[in-house]
Amino acid sequence: LAGILPDYYTLLGKEMGIHFTFQVYPSAAAALTAVHEGKAQVLGLFSGSQDEAYKDGLRLIDISGNRNLVTIYKVNHTGKKVAVTKRNLLFLQQRLSGQDYEFLPQSDNEACYQALKNNQVDSIICTDMAATWIFNNHRTDGYSMIPLTLMKKVYTAVPVTADNSLYSLISKSVRKVA
Repeated sequence: LAGILPDYYTLLGKEMGIHFTFQVYPSAAAALTAVHEGKAQVLGLFSGSQDEAYKDGLRLIDISGNRNLVTIYKVNHTGKKVAVTKRNLLFLQQRLSGQDYEFLPQSDNEACYQALKNNQVDSIICTDMAATWIFNNHRTDGYSMIPLTLMKKVYTAVPVTADNSLYSLISKSVRKVA
């Protein structure tokens, strides 16, 4: 598998000294069932509330990290059609759900810039480092950038019945890689 979650868990596994294997489930309910039946030890992504986790018998670990995201847009132009890198698509869909964004995934930051330049999208959502690269490598007269505040947290979860050492080890390692 490729993408932000497998990459994150690969990094986390290196910090922990273990190797994660991944299983994709057709729904959140199916993944939760697999965790409760012992077919999976960790729920890789949980974006519900603390209350929902408690009801589902889960202990949460915040993996949101501190991502400095920005929106690049054309001055005096608004809209919800957004270019994002394919690598960040799932993360942004989770974090910005319910905000009516229409994401147009691109292969890389250059492709995101070209989509904005060619009026295929209304804006780009990317990291502050990617935005700096875009502004340093292109004529960006008429473009502006604002920080994007993400309020919804993303969690990994282990069942409350799990060995406390697994929860403790993941919690400590998450703080190191965040």
